[in-house]
Amino acid sequence: VGAVLVFVPQIAILFFLIGVLEYTGYLPRVAYMVDRLLKPYGLDGKVFIPLLSSVACAVPGIMATRTIESQRTRLITIMISPLMTCSARLPVYTLLISAFIPATMIGPFTLPGLVMFGMYLLAVVVALGVALLLHRLGFQKQKHVVDFIHLPHYRLPNWPELFRYVWLRVYAFLRKAGTIIAGMAILLWFLLSFPMTDSPAMLQEWETLQAQAQTADRDERLATLEAQRSSYRLENSYGGRVGKFLAPVFYPIGYDWKLTIGVLGSLAAREVFVATLGTVFALGTVDEHSEGLTKTLVESRTPEGRPAYTIATCLSLLVFFAFSLQCVSTLGVARRETNSWKIPAVMFGYMFVLAYVSAFAVYWLARLFLV
Repeated sequence: VGAVLVFVPQIAILFFLIGVLEYTGYLPRVAYMVDRLLKPYGLDGKVFIPLLSSVACAVPGIMATRTIESQRTRLITIMISPLMTCSARLPVYTLLISAFIPATMIGPFTLPGLVMFGMYLLAVVVALGVALLLHRLGFQKQKHVVDFIHLPHYRLPNWPELFRYVWLRVYAFLRKAGTIIAGMAILLWFLLSFPMTDSPAMLQEWETLQAQAQTADRDERLATLEAQRSSYRLENSYGGRVGKFLAPVFYPIGYDWKLTIGVLGSLAAREVFVATLGTVFALGTVDEHSEGLTKTLVESRTPEGRPAYTIATCLSLLVFFAFSLQCVSTLGVARRETNSWKIPAVMFGYMFVLAYVSAFAVYWLARLFLV
């Protein structure tokens, strides 16, 4: 339920603002201003609002494509919207950049700040590149039609009609996308939570500590043991086993089985990657600002004594998360908006290939020149 409702405030705010722009007569003018810039990519000015909305979240961004009359342009916009840097990627970016990018100054700017800005810029460039490729390949060919953008007079919005406009779109999201989002969230929770296997040694220690009198040292040891039990359960869950099984696939781009489980967990939502790593490393509840998780990533070692994660791993993860479609919510909404699984399947496939190939290239180039 939380995985569904977390999108409602931003969807309501988004469609309220879109409605204000539309009812006041300003939205057609925005489309007119950017129309000429986007024509070479096979797009028009009406894709500006969906792409801008996708910077917050691809779910309302894809829903905002309903304002696009051309079916071809609408489908291309749906396919490139997840490439925009959404807010769910920020916890992952923050964690990786703070852990591995040195806080050096380059002119008036810090290097971490430039890397974060670069991730936003990279998303826009790649999204336009994919749109241009689809345009050149003749994706969803249709007869050429002359588009007319009507510029109405400026006016005050009709507030009752505007609120009804917002309510209908929020209700449509809850009714259509909510069922898929909730179902996929439950499936991923099940895979990462069961079977709830306990190590006999950990269980015995747990029972021993529970029988002791309550002290500060006992409570601290119980908290540490609880984190270790969570890590052990995750490692031996169905999802953990799948992560270990898929680890050889991700090894060429610098990920071990722990990062692979994190990537698997991020299919529920990208920001889950951080919490999953906290569980895998037996750190308990963490966020992107947790010094313990940052320190653990930096100080982790392989059995041979080498650093397990380096700046090459960091750059590989940044690029992978920038391009891959790790969000069942987005897939669910795309399925509802296109009334087919074909477009979501193509989206997931091309973005995974793009992410994997890019991460592979970045990882080995970074190892060659930076490590």
